[in-house]
Amino acid sequence: MLDKAIVMIGGGKLQMPALRWAREAGLKVLLVDKNITSNSSFNADEFLSASGDNSEQIENFISRVKEKYNILGCYCGSDFGLISVAKLNKKLGIEGPDIRSVHDCLNKEEAKNKMKQAGLPVVEGITLEEIPSNLSNEFSFPLIVKPLDSSGSRGVSVAMDDKQLKIAFSNAKKFNAKVLVENYLKGNHIDISGIFINKKFFPGGILDRFFSPLPYRVPIYGIQPSSITQKLQKDLYSLLEKAAKSLGILSGPVKADIILTDSGPFIIEITPRLHGEVSSSFVCNLTYGTSPVKQWINWISSKKLPDEQAFHKEYCYSGWAGLFCNKPGTLKNIKGIQKAKEICGIEDVLIRRDIGAHFNSTTDNTALIGFLFAVAKSAKEVKKIFHEAMKTIEIDME
Repeated sequence: MLDKAIVMIGGGKLQMPALRWAREAGLKVLLVDKNITSNSSFNADEFLSASGDNSEQIENFISRVKEKYNILGCYCGSDFGLISVAKLNKKLGIEGPDIRSVHDCLNKEEAKNKMKQAGLPVVEGITLEEIPSNLSNEFSFPLIVKPLDSSGSRGVSVAMDDKQLKIAFSNAKKFNAKVLVENYLKGNHIDISGIFINKKFFPGGILDRFFSPLPYRVPIYGIQPSSITQKLQKDLYSLLEKAAKSLGILSGPVKADIILTDSGPFIIEITPRLHGEVSSSFVCNLTYGTSPVKQWINWISSKKLPDEQAFHKEYCYSGWAGLFCNKPGTLKNIKGIQKAKEICGIEDVLIRRDIGAHFNSTTDNTALIGFLFAVAKSAKEVKKIFHEAMKTIEIDME
């Protein structure tokens, strides 16, 4: 009998819980990561050093090893590997997103159009290659400007006037020739996840996410459980399910970014994966004692259906906070990590970048050096713990 296995794309420090849960579920791990010395590579049963978006190389790798394993599913926590996952799902006949739904979601304009056709509330926007002279006739400042296929806040900023619009547009075009310009809506930002199994939707957790001051919108911390009411949570899960179905997502993980305004919720974007491991693996597990990542892996392994009430039974408040470089350059040293770990309520300090790593930007997620994780009896206490821990850490750049 062949050993049961899972294909995992991404094997850094943030993916370690997923790898551990796969092991606990009795799965062999076939890992793809471009870093041959990644933390998970030494614990994988098969390893390919390749970028997650190199579909051809990944398919060739799986073709070489599939005779040794009963491959039951795939897991990927970032946009870069989604096309590869969709192609493997089709080739191996396993559950998960299909190629068309992945393509539609990664093209933000196409995703918005399909959700609008389904009568769903989306943040209005327009895709441009150049700034038209009549843009102010259709939209009013402030405006969010982002590359059409952006992820990790790369190339995303907010323009308050024509001058800032030109700067933001130029910045976004460094990442994609097409730029998405959207209305900037004021409100609370919600991260929401779920899983489709046999076309049935299962909730996967909701987190309140907070951003840096304008003009850049960089996520700086997140807290669970969400501050919104149970009724609104139920409504947002229903909205996520409808949005996913409008894009043909009927199998596997799905997540959305939603803004809650005085006029109601609006969908910013949707993707056939779970939110990043910081939220979906670390914080969810602290708050609820489980995570959508773990639930998806358990389904792949044993066909155990998720508990529909799992994300309504919180054990505590928990959250993550990002540690960022304070200027472009090379990371020279990080001081005070042990002091931060000794603060009551700090669950862990995870440093994801090595000393000597180079940083080109301080205005998107590429500036992230690591994360703090905290638990407490209230959201207010979690924020207080983060504030105290941040004061102990010094990041030296050169």
